[in-house]
Formats: sequence, structure tokens, C-alpha cells
Amino acid sequence: MIGAVVAGAGAGLGLAVLARGATEEIPFAVARTRERVARSALRRRRADLEVLGLVADDLVVRQVLGAIVGAASVVAVAVLLRVAGTGPSLPLVTLATLVGSVAGFVAPDAAVRRSALRRRRQFVHALSSFLDLTTVLLAGGAGLETALTASARAGGSEAFVLLRESLARSRDTGRSPWQELRALGRRLGIDQLVELADSIDLAGSHGARIRESLVARSEAMRARIGDEIEASAHAATERMGIPMVLVFVGFLALIVYPALSHLVVGT
Repeated sequence: MIGAVVAGAGAGLGLAVLARGATEEIPFAVARTRERVARSALRRRRADLEVLGLVADDLVVRQVLGAIVGAASVVAVAVLLRVAGTGPSLPLVTLATLVGSVAGFVAPDAAVRRSALRRRRQFVHALSSFLDLTTVLLAGGAGLETALTASARAGGSEAFVLLRESLARSRDTGRSPWQELRALGRRLGIDQLVELADSIDLAGSHGARIRESLVARSEAMRARIGDEIEASAHAATERMGIPMVLVFVGFLALIVYPALSHLVVGT
């Protein structure tokens, strides 16, 4: 009996110590997780601004102007309704003004994210063409730096301009081209470019292995681009069905309304 009591007391004491330790660790774990998420969000926002050629001040100005325009629009509508004699109450106008201000403040950030996503897709398409040209030149006997430079000069889009600048910087600083391309990919938030640089670094300096890595990456990138285009086409097709559904619902309403009105009047 005494042994059971002692064992139970020991187990309870151990559970209490574990619970206390877990309770002390939970706030630190939550704080670390929150800090990691905030750092990741800040890094992604910087990458979005970088890929669009913007700075943080540009986003702040857009957000402030959006908040002012959103609040002013609500106030203008409220004034027009007041002049027409059907103006809402002051608390409702105040609440709508706050909502319009918040919506105007958030809208530029969402627009920047959409534009950055679209710009990254364009960069990936250009990167696929860049890899194709590089593999062709390598197969023709050109050296690695010669093939990269010639491929970067073949295009005039912004992506090719950034690639040319990175390659020129690698020549000026004496660093490997893939180190500069990796830095460019991290700065712009383009994972495909970072993965490409990592795979080439693993391939080493042997020409045949680098060519094989480039060919494999180019094929994988083309397959991913094809999948994204197909998914986008399917999504557009599904969105095209929404207006037809709305027209069908309106047609049903036109048919059912007279019957319902006669039924209501008859009762």
C-alpha cells in the first residue's frame, strides 16, 4: 500500500515537472514561430517589391493613397445620399468609412502580390528559353561562360537584362556565375533559379555533367510551365460557366415569379 502511494506521488511529481517545463517552453516556441513567420513574410514582401522594381516607400505611398481614396469615396456617396434625402445614419457612415479605408489600404498590397506572381511566371518562361539556348551552345562546343553570355544577349526582355547583369557582375567580381544567379533568384523570390544554381553547383565543373543538368532542368521547367498553362486553362473554362449558371438562374426566376405572385395573390 505504501509502495503504491509512493509510486503515485512520484508519478504525479514527474507529471507536474513535465507540465511546468512544457508550460514554460510553450511561450518561447510560440514567439519563435511568430518571429519566423514574420521574417518569412517580410522576405517575401521584399522579393515582391524587388521583382517589380519598386521600393518600400512606393508601397507605403500607394497604401496611404488607397486608404484616403477609399474613405473619401464612402464619404462622397454618403453626402450624395444625404442630398437625395435618403442618407444613412452617422454611425453607419463612420463604420463604412473605416471599412473603405481599410480596403483601400490593403488593396495595393494584394495588387503587388498579383503583379509579382505574374512577373515571376514571365521570368520563368524566359529562363526556360535561356536554358534551351545555353544547352544548344554547349552541345556545339562553346564554353560555359561563352554559352551563358551569348544566351543572355539573345533576348531583350527584363529577365534577360537581369541575367546579363548577373553574369557581368560574376565576371567583374570573379565569382561563379551560379553564385550570382542564386543570389538573383533569392533576391527576386524565384525558386526555379535557385534550384537551377544549386543543381549546377552539384554537377561540378565538368562540361558534360553541366550540360546534362541544364537539359534536365530545362525539360522539368518546360513540363512545369505546361502544367501551369493547362491548369490556368481549366480554371478559365470553369469561370466561363459561371455566367451561364447565373443566366439559367435568372431564367428560372422569370418563369417561377409569375406563378408565385398568382399564388400569393390568390391566398
